[in-house]
Amino acid sequence: MQCLNFNFTIQKPYSYLQDYTAVGWCSSDYEKLKHTASIQEYLNYKIIKNLERTNKKCPNCFRYNKKDFPLYTTQCLNKLPAILIFALAPWIDINNLLTFNVSGILKHYILKGIIYTNGNHFTARLIDKDFIIWYHDGQTTHSVCQREQYLMQIENSNQLKFCREQYKAILYQFNQFGGHRSQGTIACRNVTRVPPSKLGCRNRFVVSKFRRFKA
Repeated sequence: MQCLNFNFTIQKPYSYLQDYTAVGWCSSDYEKLKHTASIQEYLNYKIIKNLERTNKKCPNCFRYNKKDFPLYTTQCLNKLPAILIFALAPWIDINNLLTFNVSGILKHYILKGIIYTNGNHFTARLIDKDFIIWYHDGQTTHSVCQREQYLMQIENSNQLKFCREQYKAILYQFNQFGGHRSQGTIACRNVTRVPPSKLGCRNRFVVSKFRRFKA
């Protein structure tokens, strides 16, 4: 925070984004954003601030000039983990791609996995490096995944909030990509079923998470 009228600045680290982040569960944010926002819009709202006025006063202005001047805050990202996990409130829309400015460098994150539940059982969708969506259910597909469609073929990404009619999404995984080493996923263009482990080491989080909580 800083005062625009006096040489006063407070610097402290701030990071809303963690390895796991709840998105949209604050009722005041729901009202301020008028009941609609995508993941990207919500995170930009929470993270990016440029000289935004606060309700705090500059202590130096009051001490030396006997005047109340507000402090302003500026927030930006200095670092991010390679994998982001989100628990989305129902009103938050899904993005396939997220972009963040981290210390002046644009970093991109692609949707790689979703975990679903019906309250008694867990299933998952995984997305490989060719953007093919694969479905996994330990009770029906067992040790393999069933191919569905290309991620880019889905006109409305909010369709991914539900799976097989009875399952609702509870966790979303985004992996960093672009300008970095390949995440090790494989192409599966000519098959319709593939073991979950073959979808790449980065995606094993989704599979292991599913198995850990499977009823």
